[in-house]
Amino acid sequence: MATARLEKKQLGETTPGALWCPECKVALCDKCVKIHRVTPNSLNHDLCDLSSRSKVKWRITYTEHKSNRVEFQCQDCGKAACQTCCIIYHRACKTVVTIESMKLGMKAALMEKRLGMEKRLKVRSKKVDIKHEKLQSSSRITESAVQTIRVICQTAINKIKQTETQLLDELKNISQTYADQLQADVKLEEIEMQMYRQHCEFIDQALVSDCEMDLYDAYQAWESGAVEMEDVRDTEAAATRRIDHIGFTPDTVNVLKVLDSLQFGVIDVTYRDRCLSTPVLVDTREGRVVGDEKPNLWDMIVLVVDGVQTCVVTDYDNKCVKSFFSRNNNSCHSKLPWQTPHVG
Repeated sequence: MATARLEKKQLGETTPGALWCPECKVALCDKCVKIHRVTPNSLNHDLCDLSSRSKVKWRITYTEHKSNRVEFQCQDCGKAACQTCCIIYHRACKTVVTIESMKLGMKAALMEKRLGMEKRLKVRSKKVDIKHEKLQSSSRITESAVQTIRVICQTAINKIKQTETQLLDELKNISQTYADQLQADVKLEEIEMQMYRQHCEFIDQALVSDCEMDLYDAYQAWESGAVEMEDVRDTEAAATRRIDHIGFTPDTVNVLKVLDSLQFGVIDVTYRDRCLSTPVLVDTREGRVVGDEKPNLWDMIVLVVDGVQTCVVTDYDNKCVKSFFSRNNNSCHSKLPWQTPHVG
């Protein structure tokens, strides 16, 4: 509900409004209505309900002879006047006409104004439709860009995961090979230890028996090298490349450099600035593509296709229409041939 905005507002009070004064264009509470009706400046103001204030017709503001009707228009002065004003102020004016006689002219002028307003309304409506289309196109382009960025990011993650899996598998295989070699060494050492124990027992028995033949057998076994297994171990070592140590040196600095310089793409923003007084070179492209003779380019135009600036040209010598654009920081082009040259 509207509130009183005269004395009450100045006093810091907010009382629900009761009536509306079209001439003062304020809402009045009951107390302010009484003051409004006894104040000389607002004594003759017609008050109405708040609900019907939008239906009140606009009236010509005329304060000098309030009891007279405004019936004339002085076209020399450009003012509305009553009969008294015509006698007092406009006696020397040459063109004083009645408002009623201006009716046809006013209707024609208003009709012309209305037609102009309709044209402006259509233009504004088209502009609004274009803005809505751009808004929808921007939403589609943004959603497509979001999906593309996510796909590229996921591809990078998958590649990193793949590299991680390969490195872990390689480390696992090398560690397993190293473990197998160590276990083989342990087994061979245990066999040698068992053989040495048996020969020690054989020598002990020969020494205890103090028999020449037993001593001779033990001595011959030692001299013949049957006790030593170094030759067997050397042969196995020569046949297999043995691992001595396993370690991992992280390349953290290089990885961080690669990640810092990693780019998924570039966001191209075209601003609608003021027209420049002189042409400015934005980009240059080679008009010759694979399979072309010397190009003869005409009728160049730059279009925005799905948010990408595309240069379209006509190549008369090669009988085709070419388009040049950039995508993912790469120069791209397309070629549309024709059968007969187009003119015009």
